[in-house]
Amino acid sequence: MLHRHIDLTLLFLLLFCTATQAQKEFPYPHIPDSIEVNHDRLTWMLNHFWQSFDVADLSAENISTGEQGFVDFVTLLAAADSLQTAEAAHIFAQRMMTEPAAATPYIDIIDHYLRDPLSPLRDDRIYAALTGAILSLPGNALTAETKARLTDARQLAMLNMSGIVANDFTFADNAGKEYRLYDIKAQYLVLYFYDPECAECRQLKDRVIQSPVLQDERIKVVRIYPEEDANAWTKAARNLPPAWTDGRVTGGALASQRIYWFAQMPSFYLLDTDKRVVLKDATLDQLEHKLQEILQ
Repeated sequence: MLHRHIDLTLLFLLLFCTATQAQKEFPYPHIPDSIEVNHDRLTWMLNHFWQSFDVADLSAENISTGEQGFVDFVTLLAAADSLQTAEAAHIFAQRMMTEPAAATPYIDIIDHYLRDPLSPLRDDRIYAALTGAILSLPGNALTAETKARLTDARQLAMLNMSGIVANDFTFADNAGKEYRLYDIKAQYLVLYFYDPECAECRQLKDRVIQSPVLQDERIKVVRIYPEEDANAWTKAARNLPPAWTDGRVTGGALASQRIYWFAQMPSFYLLDTDKRVVLKDATLDQLEHKLQEILQ
């Protein structure tokens, strides 16, 4: 994901270069030369991004071009602040969601790039902004079923979003001792959610345990079974590093209570010393990369 201190001029040049690789060139708007401040250039680009794209053309070639445009649009949004994002999302919704036949393919594109856990562009902040704008648009072309699905997905995206304080919960260890998440002190806290019956969890277990970055003394790892099935958890093999904490939630399953959401298992959350979310529902590769970046 791009950071907000990027050179926006370089970014715009990259967008225009990638356009030539599409089957049909996306009609990127040209920023007036009179706009020189990067923040203003980004705002102008976002607000005019879709103005020349023919959303009514539902040919496979044009939808493919629109998909490439969407990837670049999201790349720009990743560098935008909340006000720029909200304004651009509203304009996008007005432009793209008033054509009934176009709603489905572009909703699918939004889900694929911003919600799929394996997408490198996955971003809950942008997903929530776009879907919120779409759902609030009077006269949008969505069916009742699609509205309900997007509403639910948006609520999950906003759950423990990056930058906010994570939801607290209680869990018990092998001896039955109960803990609260908020009581655990650590510079960085890794919540390692797993399911003993999950094949991927079993395959990754040794790799997680042996991960060099998780040996750093600034990190505390808490492995959590997010369900209340004590039998399944008790049968699970332990053999964890002695510094780790292993437990199961008490008081009800996290997912059913809408306290945490997992698009995959195992799922990793990274919290800072104030329990603010740094990474949400990440893969092991994403976790290791982020920790290497912040612990340098």
